[in-house]
Amino acid sequence: MSVPTAPLRGRSGPNDGADLLRGFLKLGVSGTLALGDGSGVCLTLIQDGESVTRSSHGTPPTTNATDVPFTFHAHALPGGAAHGVPELPALLPAATLPALLLVPDLPGGIDVAPGLVSLPVLIAHLDARGARGVLAAHGPDASVVALIASGRVLAAAGDKQGRELRRGDALRLLARHAADPAAAPMRLVPLPDPILTAVAGVMLDRKRDAPHGVRVGESSATFLEHGVPILRVAYVASEHLGRFAAVETLERLPALPLPDDPPDWETRTYHLTLRGRDALDPMTELAMRFDAEYGPSGKDILRALRRGLDVETAAAELGLELDQLGAWLRRLEADGLVRVDA
Repeated sequence: MSVPTAPLRGRSGPNDGADLLRGFLKLGVSGTLALGDGSGVCLTLIQDGESVTRSSHGTPPTTNATDVPFTFHAHALPGGAAHGVPELPALLPAATLPALLLVPDLPGGIDVAPGLVSLPVLIAHLDARGARGVLAAHGPDASVVALIASGRVLAAAGDKQGRELRRGDALRLLARHAADPAAAPMRLVPLPDPILTAVAGVMLDRKRDAPHGVRVGESSATFLEHGVPILRVAYVASEHLGRFAAVETLERLPALPLPDDPPDWETRTYHLTLRGRDALDPMTELAMRFDAEYGPSGKDILRALRRGLDVETAAAELGLELDQLGAWLRRLEADGLVRVDA
């Protein structure tokens, strides 16, 4: 299989999808042509100027529709054709986690400039546009994807310097990216339901055999519909994880709460007050009360903060999600044991 390259993106303009396909066939190219938007997509596998397979998923535009979004991914080698399955590169090819790598670079995506609005305002704006797909961001040391439908974030996954982030932790990473005007543009990519529900199955870790879902391998992920491969997403390297079942109904999934902490909250440090230091001194009466009320976990948190660790680093070292550590910090601060550094 060839190393995935950046696809050609655009719109068909005054031409319809059939005109666009004929144009690629005349060029004698090999690759995958994807036509459509968030409602549906038509995938055509082309080999040496001949159409090998063609399939529609969701509700793609009619054949005579003009100005249709498209993506064409050229196959330098007949990797996709050898399997008889359309093949597209990953939306975030530089990511490392399977939950990020398997998102395909489908047509109809738009760039979203960061630094303009907060994440909750951005999600509300996307809801007004009827967005149904993924919002992805990539930076020098982090990548994150949030799955959006009906104005709600249903799943999120992130990778920060090789550390896997899920749910609220991933959303905080996205919120920080969205608030940074110097960050690279985010990308919103609409996904039709057969793809969207399968991506959700992986992000929610629904690992089991099913006729609808994804098979995640070391160099590609294969989307399945009625047990039949419909699309391969190529990437350089990951880990073999096997089969994941698609989510049956997205509307029944609970929404992830959007983070309301300041964007720099994860980078803050806390210091121990005199009471906090006494809580770690086994000779004090406070230490005994602290043990009864907070237990060993409370002491582990105080020790981590005493070492000057910021919130994010402390959470990673303690094996806690940021939401969990945040609840601890609010309780410790309310009891006068810790204070945030100025």
